[in-house]
Amino acid sequence: MIRFALLLSLIAGCTTDDASTTAQAVGTGSADAAHPGPPGPPPPEALAACASSTLDAACSFDHLTDHVTGTCKDGPDHNGPLACAPDRPPPPPEAIAACTGATAGAACSFDHGSDHVEGSCHAGPVDAPLACAPE
Repeated sequence: MIRFALLLSLIAGCTTDDASTTAQAVGTGSADAAHPGPPGPPPPEALAACASSTLDAACSFDHLTDHVTGTCKDGPDHNGPLACAPDRPPPPPEAIAACTGATAGAACSFDHGSDHVEGSCHAGPVDAPLACAPE
């Protein structure tokens, strides 16, 4: 399951279906490299981006050094506050670390929670570091 989610976030860049994944996607909440598990609440910036919007409206916000674009979603149970769910969640830190000093196309691997992921280094959007994408 995690491998499939990584594949989607690293390669497909598809829209997430709920606001709860926003926290994991931008590296906040309880789901992180050291403590995999259910994500925490969306960051305040994601909530503010949809404060005066409607469900499925386009949204954007700045988080740390990232500018995030997405769609306003209301959570997995569809009764939470609207939050901006990223169109393309960033790769986990382990995927970026696995390609530090490597070139595009180089073989790579990393551990994410209980999964061991093998793949190759791929370039992301402009100014994004290389990240290890699953095979």
